[in-house]
Amino acid sequence: MGGDAVTKGLKLMNKVLIAFLSLSIIFPATLVEAGKGISSLLKLGRGAIATNGIKRYNSDTLNVEQLRSCMILEQTIDSSESKLSSKQSPIETQEQKLKKLDHEMSTLKAYLDGNQNAEFSSQQQVDEFNLKVERYNQFISDYNRMLESYKALTSNYNSMLDHHNKLEDNFNIICAGKSYYEDDLVTAKAGLDT
Repeated sequence: MGGDAVTKGLKLMNKVLIAFLSLSIIFPATLVEAGKGISSLLKLGRGAIATNGIKRYNSDTLNVEQLRSCMILEQTIDSSESKLSSKQSPIETQEQKLKKLDHEMSTLKAYLDGNQNAEFSSQQQVDEFNLKVERYNQFISDYNRMLESYKALTSNYNSMLDHHNKLEDNFNIICAGKSYYEDDLVTAKAGLDT
């Protein structure tokens, strides 16, 4: 009788162990790490599910408020990235204008330098040369004005880029590579929608 009780006890232990293992498979305890950002996690739809309703938070696991902060930070980064993209085209356009004007100036300067000591046989030739001198001087003025505008555009862009990089660094420190619980993510998202 004692042997039967031990056998029944072992069978009961095996059933409990099998039940526990099946619960572990249904409720995985793995946490998902933030890759490029929270939105990339949302697309994957993976996160930890609390085992038996127990959640364990540490410095590598984001709670609801931290998740919400990370989502807001990511929205700020996305907005900053859009603004940066919109500022690139005017800079490139201004740079192309400067290159074109520089080429025209170089060509005209080569002509003026080559004909500086030339003897002209008519007043028309003198007038044409003087018009080219005036045109060259106007090119210099236009170039300097455009260059100042270009410097202002690039200075503004570089300031925005520095700010954007700080936001991304902040995200990488606070949010990236961290884990979260799926229901916390749902709660954090719901808090942003209200």
